[in-house]
Amino acid sequence: MRLSKKDFDTIRFSTIYRGRLFDVKKGESPSFKVSCVISKKTIKTATGRNVIRRKVLHAIREASVLENKTSALCVYPKKEIQEANYQDIVSEIIQAFATLR
Repeated sequence: MRLSKKDFDTIRFSTIYRGRLFDVKKGESPSFKVSCVISKKTIKTATGRNVIRRKVLHAIREASVLENKTSALCVYPKKEIQEANYQDIVSEIIQAFATLR
């Protein structure tokens, strides 16, 4: 389900959603793949980046947005996601991925 470094070289991404907590880019892929990219500039510590990455990927699984089987999605969280609770993340993911349909 995860995008690899090789996938980033072959897939062209275009922005489909700009939200309060994150941006989402979409590309075409033979199977559904997701990536969460967080820069050190956005969140300083590695543990903070890992916590947010896990929350976002779990929220994607929980929101059951795996309906579109032929896309590669890349989620770019913003600084505001640190103060957001889990339900805010889930609701924004549902809102963001509603644009895919």
